[in-house]
Order: sequence, then C-alpha cells, then structure tokens
Amino acid sequence: MKKHFLFVLFFFPLLLTLPACSEREEIPNNTGMITLSSQLYGSGPYYALGYNFALGKMVRTLDHPGPDLTLLVRTSPDNAVIESVYLSTDNLNDSFVFNGSFDGESSARNFFDNYLEVDDASGYRGIADSLAPWQVWTFRTADRHYAKLLILSVTKGFRDGQPYGEVQLRFVYQPDGSRTFPQ
Repeated sequence: MKKHFLFVLFFFPLLLTLPACSEREEIPNNTGMITLSSQLYGSGPYYALGYNFALGKMVRTLDHPGPDLTLLVRTSPDNAVIESVYLSTDNLNDSFVFNGSFDGESSARNFFDNYLEVDDASGYRGIADSLAPWQVWTFRTADRHYAKLLILSVTKGFRDGQPYGEVQLRFVYQPDGSRTFPQ
C-alpha cells in the first residue's frame, strides 16, 4: 500500500503537467501562401474570410481583430461583367504599393525574393486593383507593419449566379515594423 501511495504522490503531479507541456502557443507564420476569395458566408449579417498577418490565419470580417486583407470583385453597373478582382483593407489608410508586373514566374519570383527593403516614400493607394499573376505588391498594415505579396493566380467568374473572385498569393510579413524583410 505504501508503494502505491508513493507512486501516486510522485507521478500524479507529473501527470498534471503533461497537458500544459503539450499546449504550445501558436506562433504565426510570417511567410507562406494563402488563397483569398470573395465568397460571402452567413445569412445576415453576411461575412467574408480574409487574412490577418499578426495572427497568421484566416479570420472572418466580423471578427475582432478582423482581416488585414480581403478580396473583392468589381462588376459592371448591371452586374453582368466582372471587371476586376482587387485586394482591400478596412484600415482606412492607403496601404498598397504596386511594385511591378512580370512576364513570368521566374522573373516575378526573382524580384520578390530579392525585394528586401520597403521604400516608404512610394505612392500608396487604397486598394490593390486589377490583380494579375506575377504582380508584386507591398502592403502596409494599420500598425505600420509590412508584407510583400506575390500574386500567383487570379480567378474571376460567376458561382451560383453571383460574381466570384479568387487569388492565390505568396507573402512575407515583417512583424516588427521595420522596413526590412527577412531573407
């Protein structure tokens, strides 16, 4: 009996610490690929999904904090033609800089990989409009952190009779607020 008591006395505290050891705080990934779409969810209020760089994950537009980036579709006045898909932000600042459009994957990736420092004097605009593959954009968050974005693919069309857009992009996020991206 004494052996069992000592066993429980010694190992029980160890067992209590096991769940704490397995619960690790998620560290946001500062590089990766994401796919954004203009799809709406819910039945009122409607919401979309967007990407939050500080959290490192997709979040709903109804969440707090909300997404840094969302994807929207611009249509003709009669809603019959999709004119463009574009990245938007709700931070009420001009947040996008167009860095260039490239002829193909190799030249776009080369520029993206070697684009290491943001020139903050560049002309920021409210949206990243007329997205196309192999474009490179700079994004500045509301708290003045930076991400570089490489557009990999753009899809636009109609789904279930509704305008729809989708973009896949590669990103590198600088969480410390400096203008220099990690290599």
